[in-house]
Amino acid sequence: MRSKGCLRQLRVLQGLFVGLSVLSVLGLMAMAQVQAQLVVGQVPIPLGNEPIVNPGLVNSGPQKPTPPGFWCQVIMANSKWVVLQDEEGRQYPLSSQAIGQFLVRWPSNLASIGAQSMLEVSGNDLNPNAMSTDHIDIFESDAYSLVSTPFVMSNYGFTPFVNPASFAVQNVLSGLNMITNPVVIGELTLPSVRTVVGRAESVSPLRISIGSNNSVLIQPMNDAGISMTRVTLGNTGIAAPGDVVFISATAMNTKSLAATQVVLYKRISYAQALLGNKR
Repeated sequence: MRSKGCLRQLRVLQGLFVGLSVLSVLGLMAMAQVQAQLVVGQVPIPLGNEPIVNPGLVNSGPQKPTPPGFWCQVIMANSKWVVLQDEEGRQYPLSSQAIGQFLVRWPSNLASIGAQSMLEVSGNDLNPNAMSTDHIDIFESDAYSLVSTPFVMSNYGFTPFVNPASFAVQNVLSGLNMITNPVVIGELTLPSVRTVVGRAESVSPLRISIGSNNSVLIQPMNDAGISMTRVTLGNTGIAAPGDVVFISATAMNTKSLAATQVVLYKRISYAQALLGNKR
């Protein structure tokens, strides 16, 4: 009798063990299914197919982070403060003490280029002695600290791969055909670019001396010609209502604004400003 009772108890325990095992497996499967989903907004998305998003924005609701740089228009300005308004109509007071660097761009032209003028040009590299551009920045003695001369920097096209052998290496590592990838081909056909800084060797045609008796011929990039600005250091007292500024902000709210750099775009030339004009 005792052996039959023990046998029945053993069978009951075996049944309970099997039942618990099945429940455990089902539970783990359910947990795995739940863990294998990422909720973006209200839509569950299986992992492996999740969209590429900013990690800081997942499940955090709509946000509008402070941009690294944005455009504003001057509403009011004096030697201590400037009030700016963005494209959405929001206004920000900016103290002159909260600006890391204040730059001013004044409209200019070829006639303003002198023997001591320093020119900075970025554009397409046509050959070792010529380049094309659509803009030139001019620096006089009061702004020499903003540039280094002579200076030449060339990037011979967008070349993420050093040579054809690099394509083969990338193909092995990524499993992609990097040579026939249309994005890569498009990038590789981008023109070579160059940035030069130097004094004008001549104005017509415009040639910039880059040292060692070498110079670079500057040509227009298109039919629109070449725009020019004189770049100087400045302060909030130079700003006038209606001027446009580009702000590189470090902190921003409705009551205050702090910026690492402010670039003020004037509508008058530097020579006109010396005569007392502000607009």
